[in-house]
This record gives sequence, structure tokens and C-alpha cells, in this order.
Amino acid sequence: MNKNNINYFNQNGYIILKDFFNHDKDILPIQKDINSIIKIIYKKYKIELDGKKNLGMNFASNYIKLIEKNRDAGSAVYDAVKNLYSFQKLITHSKLQRVFEKLRSKPLIGISPSSQGIRIDNPNETKFRSRAHQEFLYQPQSEDGLVFWTPLLDLNKSMGPLKIYKKSHIHGLLRYKKHKKEDGQPLGYSIIIDEDESIDQRFETIEPTIDVGDLIVMDFLTVHASGYNCSKISRWSIQLRYFNFKEKKGVDLGWKPNMTVGTNVEEIFKDKISS
Repeated sequence: MNKNNINYFNQNGYIILKDFFNHDKDILPIQKDINSIIKIIYKKYKIELDGKKNLGMNFASNYIKLIEKNRDAGSAVYDAVKNLYSFQKLITHSKLQRVFEKLRSKPLIGISPSSQGIRIDNPNETKFRSRAHQEFLYQPQSEDGLVFWTPLLDLNKSMGPLKIYKKSHIHGLLRYKKHKKEDGQPLGYSIIIDEDESIDQRFETIEPTIDVGDLIVMDFLTVHASGYNCSKISRWSIQLRYFNFKEKKGVDLGWKPNMTVGTNVEEIFKDKISS
């Protein structure tokens, strides 16, 4: 993390760090453990396991075969994988700590347990696609926070890479509005950026096709969204979030956890959210 990296991040609200994680030490254990979870779910739901039973990257094809036979079984995998030791170990990786300390001046780093996860965006499913948003509204621990985003599969355009809105962090927290969410959608889908249909015209966007081991770092105020997965395989990605205990807004708010565990963001940000 050199001075040019830091300047780029401060200007654009994000940076891509190539080959950040060691595949064999950091990522492969997670891939293997995901595959083990999938096999357990196959047995639990009494679904015949097709193909070879090897570990590693085969988790992706095994998962697709699973949800083709039983979509509820796929949800069970989603709920389980975020509790894997190999994934939890990645959350406190020393290299992530160093990145945060380079990008923030003498921070006191915080990690909220409910703010770490593994996303599975299935082909041609839009119900759970994340619309354009800023992390701070949904994760009000501190305005001074970073999102670490890394894929568990090499990405191509058809898989719908993350969409990042360059320099959007400069504008602070945008205005939001209440939105009628679909049945089964999490609470976070009930609030969206005001006039989000025009957000693509307001900012330059980038949709990077990064590989396993690469890392995207974003400011908590950088607008970003899930892409549309038009491929034949699910897009697996990891999202980790660090925040700075010292930032004044976070101190005043009391470092609230994310809204999915009950934080009333409509009350906290009532001056930013309209009906």
C-alpha cells in the first residue's frame, strides 16, 4: 500500500489490490470447507451427489446442481458458510489491518460480528440483488469505515461483477427513501437511494472483473451495487467490514450494529430518509 494507492483511494473512494490474498493459505481452505458444507446439505436433504467428490473449486458446480434440485437446500448452505472457521479466520487477517491503518490515521479498529458475510448471487435471480447503496446507512457503526470485497471465483462480465460509483463518497451520505420490499427480502431492501433510477447518470461507474485473491477496498460512503448474474454459475463473494471507533459520528451513535439485527436506521438517519 504505497502513497499512490492511498491518493487514488482518497480521490475515487475505492482501490483494487491485485493478488492480495494467498490462494492456498487464505482462500482455498474456505472453498474446501464450503464444499464440505454442501456435501452435508446434500445428505441432509437426501439429494444424490452428482459428479466427482473432490474439494476446491468444485464447490461451485456442486452448489448449482444442489439448487437445481432443491432451492431451500441452497438457502441452508448460505446460512451455514458464514460460520465456517476458515472464513472467520480471514476476517482478522493481518494484511487487512495494515490496509486500514494505511488508509486511516491512527484508527482504533472495530469489527462488528453481524457485518461479515459470504454472498451467493445465483444466475438470473434478482430478488436478492443489492441495489445501489452506501454502507454507512446500513452499517452505522462509524462513518469512517472500509468494505473489503473479494471473490471466491474468478469473475467475468456475465457473472455480474460489483458495480462501483467512482468519487461518490465525496458527496457524503446521500438522501434515501422508503421502498416496498418483496416478500422474503431482508429488511435492508426497504430503503433505497432517492432517485436511484438516475444514479448511473450521476457518477462514473466501474465493474471490475477481478480474480480469486484480488481485493476491492471501498469507503463506507462509496455507492456500490450488485451486478446482474447472467451466467450459468453462482457468483460467490466475501464482504468484510472494519470501522474506526474514534470517528465522532460513530461515537455519538454508540457504534450501532447493522439494521438486519434490529438497529432502527430510519430513526438514526431521519433527516436523510423520506417516506
